[in-house]
Amino acid sequence: MLVYHYTHLQAGASIIQDEFLKVSETESKKGLKPALWFSKNELYEPTALKNYTYKGIINSFKTLQEQADVIGCARIGYYDNDNNLTSWKEYRNLSGLPRQDRRLIEKSYKKQGAKLSDWFCSFEDMSIDDMGFVEIWIDKWVEWTEKSLKTAMDKAEGIIYDEE
Repeated sequence: MLVYHYTHLQAGASIIQDEFLKVSETESKKGLKPALWFSKNELYEPTALKNYTYKGIINSFKTLQEQADVIGCARIGYYDNDNNLTSWKEYRNLSGLPRQDRRLIEKSYKKQGAKLSDWFCSFEDMSIDDMGFVEIWIDKWVEWTEKSLKTAMDKAEGIIYDEE
């Protein structure tokens, strides 16, 4: 089974540099147990769209292209041939999240367009060497290369970088 870890360009670069996808050390604001999240969604996982603050108000990017135009989009493909990942159904049972909280989270994410059966996670850090590939969104998913990274960064108006 092929799944994707979706993120933005800066986080993607950090993952490549560190050579690891790292599980957060803190629970999410919604009380979810820390995990690395993956999705079977081949275009983009709607819940992976990031939040941003504009004029003191927290907003969320609404589309893949909107996020790509500001902070870029990256994804890391993983072939879970050995069924190492935990499904959302398994996760929600293991997490100890109260049923009422879980239902609110699921309702909110479904409203964003998520398909919960697409979700899988790992509770442990994963090596980039175990991943199948890394891609960047430039009007379509392309291989992460120096050239595609520069193109994506040039298109992302919210990214400022040193061109040394």
